[in-house]
Amino acid sequence: MFVLCWVYCVPFVKFLYYAVAPLLLFFAFYVMKRGICRETLWLRYGALVLTWMAIAKIFLMDVSALARDMACQMSDRLCSGAGIKIFQMAGGCLFALAAVVLLMLGARFGRKYKPPRSKIPANDNPLRFWANLSMILVVILCCWLSLPLLSYLAVGDAPQLFFKLRWQFFAMLNFLSLALGFWRIEDYYHYYNDGAGTQYVRQKDAGKVWVPSDTLWTVLPVYLLAVAAGVMSDDLFRSL
Repeated sequence: MFVLCWVYCVPFVKFLYYAVAPLLLFFAFYVMKRGICRETLWLRYGALVLTWMAIAKIFLMDVSALARDMACQMSDRLCSGAGIKIFQMAGGCLFALAAVVLLMLGARFGRKYKPPRSKIPANDNPLRFWANLSMILVVILCCWLSLPLLSYLAVGDAPQLFFKLRWQFFAMLNFLSLALGFWRIEDYYHYYNDGAGTQYVRQKDAGKVWVPSDTLWTVLPVYLLAVAAGVMSDDLFRSL
């Protein structure tokens, strides 16, 4: 167990250190979308705070941490202290530019902002499309990951198709489908909460109605487990 954790947990923690800022920025976009669609001021301010944290880490911490490696790979001259300072100054300039954009966004979506009341959709078919597509893609992804292993167990070999058309292709499609599905959820907030489409409305009987957002939230953990299994399967087949 300790060896398994060392092989996977340590690289994952290193990856997560640099990935947390882009993920935080990605999450902030969805928080801002919810704040706009639900006319909630604290969500819009919260999205701006998360964005400030993300760009500060990217341009003031990550750029500095990666400056030496980037400089040394480009040229031996840049591997000096002066070369690293150039990258650090570039990161500071980018942070200043991003800060100006954030201040403009804060003024745009601040206390005086009045979100336009969008028309309530006639139905939720577009959202159902993304939910169903995500479900289909995650099933394909799981099958694509399991079939080579089953083939090895059955006949001792696996078709080369599974290694030429990598599982990462289906994982990326699934990621895009989930991202677009979750992005569209907030567009249907009024549809599910303002009494339109009575047979789908989610109020006191929310637990009795299955809606596309439930499908998306069900697919998400399955997708994450499938991606983790895919990473481990690459190591397994590499050793065979």
